Amino acid sequence: MPGSVEQLELPCAEEALIGRRVSQRHRLDISARLVGGTNNLRVQMEDISASGACVRLMHPRKLADGKLCWLNFAVFARVVWNDGIRCGLVFDEPLDEDCLKQTIEFGQLAIKDKSDKFLRLASAWVHGPGDW
Repeated sequence: MPGSVEQLELPCAEEALIGRRVSQRHRLDISARLVGGTNNLRVQMEDISASGACVRLMHPRKLADGKLCWLNFAVFARVVWNDGIRCGLVFDEPLDEDCLKQTIEFGQLAIKDKSDKFLRLASAWVHGPGDW
């Protein structure tokens, strides 16, 4: 009808935030492992926040929810988006301040140190024995 205004139904706040960070993200490049369901994959964390992370895969694939493990930390994560090579994860429980601080510091040390010793240390932990 001319002149009438159609009222649009808006998504609830939770639906609108799917795939959106609720806390500050920190760029890094740390090796990690996503374990769960049929997954036991090496991934690279591109960034992290208290509420989630973005990981990069070696090959395009679908991921199932699982445990994200890096350095000496592990947290259950749900996949909220996947473009094939990169995936957005949201943590079931926010990371504690100490975990986030240590992860960020490790990432910064790896960037500042021009050698690859931090990369080798993280990779050795992620790959484990016999994983090559």
